[in-house]
Amino acid sequence: KFPLARSLNGTAKRPPKRSDLLIYYPNPNDPKWRHEHVAVIVGVDLAHGWVDVAEQNYNNLPWAKPNQYARQLRLFNVGGRYHIEDVASDKIQNPMGGLISGWIYPAVPVK
Repeated sequence: KFPLARSLNGTAKRPPKRSDLLIYYPNPNDPKWRHEHVAVIVGVDLAHGWVDVAEQNYNNLPWAKPNQYARQLRLFNVGGRYHIEDVASDKIQNPMGGLISGWIYPAVPVK
């Protein structure tokens, strides 16, 4: 067992890091988002503003970069607070995207 910490999307002062778990809110009114969704952050580019995620069951398409990541999502730093949007790094909208709650990670380094 080890304790977990969390960063809330939009208010997080800690940027997402590789191996963090990205957590989506459930939406009982939307069949696609009725249950929560979880993705693993496998890469972060703070300079260009995106995170790479590994996931299943999002859109059931082949991964964008096989053996690297399923999708890239937009990452914003506004006033030192980090926000991830379910929008591809090369797009400005995603009508089917989910609402990201935040990311969780080990509260202390795992040995």
